[in-house]
Amino acid sequence: MAEAKALFVANNGLDSNTCLDKDHPCRTIGKAIQNANSGDKIVVGPGHYTWESESEPGPSSCSFRCVIKVDKQLTIESRDGAAATVIDATGHNVDVVRIEASNVIFGQPHKGFTLTGASGGFSGLVIADGTSGVKVSGNLAIRNSGQGFTFSGSGHVLAGNIASANFFGFSVIGSGHILTGNIASSNSYGFGFSGNGHLLSGNTASANRFTGFIFSGSGHVLTNNTASANGFHGFDVNDGSGYVLTGNSAVGNKFFGIDIRKSASATITKNNIFGNDSQPSGSFVNCGLLNQSRGTINATNNFWGAAAGPGADPADNICNDGMGSNTTVAPFATKEFKAKSQSVPLFEEFTQLVL
Repeated sequence: MAEAKALFVANNGLDSNTCLDKDHPCRTIGKAIQNANSGDKIVVGPGHYTWESESEPGPSSCSFRCVIKVDKQLTIESRDGAAATVIDATGHNVDVVRIEASNVIFGQPHKGFTLTGASGGFSGLVIADGTSGVKVSGNLAIRNSGQGFTFSGSGHVLAGNIASANFFGFSVIGSGHILTGNIASSNSYGFGFSGNGHLLSGNTASANRFTGFIFSGSGHVLTNNTASANGFHGFDVNDGSGYVLTGNSAVGNKFFGIDIRKSASATITKNNIFGNDSQPSGSFVNCGLLNQSRGTINATNNFWGAAAGPGADPADNICNDGMGSNTTVAPFATKEFKAKSQSVPLFEEFTQLVL
């Protein structure tokens, strides 16, 4: 088996180079991928990598429309971080990055990329169906008309990424994915999940136009996530069973903090649920949790905004809708749980780009 090697890319490189000498790098990421073998690492210098520049010397052989296709088991990271290293679809109807191989590592803390400029409903980063074990971290997906990050397959890990000004920040299908410490802010929707068995910990959905977290499928576990200041619901469980929500915060969302839809079920404990439903809809007033499941929901040991439990302001209330919908709330917490959201190393770089 050949020893893994490092390849180098820079804005002052030439694609006639082998990419193997950091003093004589290649110009395009696509050329480095072409020259690499599975197991190699590609280090990308600061600069602007566009649809036009990646296509001219020889496109990255994208079977679907994209700027960069990763079809080998590679580690791809930037030298100077996401704020300094931009991959740009420049308004074309293409995905920015498409990963079609398993066990790829794309980005690291402080070594990620800015992914931007996808039009026509295309996305910042796509992980294709049939893949597994991909790790994506330290990246910013901003101003894409489709999703910031969209992925299927199984067993992927997304950690410390930020999505802003996309349609969905994160769109997830498949099974067994792990998301930790990601932020979806100022998108149309924050996080959208289907499939089964996803684990979410320490993620934040804030100031999105509509809902922070939307779920369907089964067996998802949410711990220490925050949905705040979203223009619709904080958490919306559309269907399925086996959901566990523990240690999360649904605070200050325009409508319901948590909405459990018809035929869905979830266990909801030790969460902060208050300051929601500032614009009540119809007969539902001050609803921290709306139970439309037609069954009994366990919502014990939550903090509802006041020591006396759910009720009128300053607390949030429980709203049951539909025959058979019932919510168990006692015992309830008498003080707010301390948030345990995870730090995102990329956040400082994100503020540099948008301020």
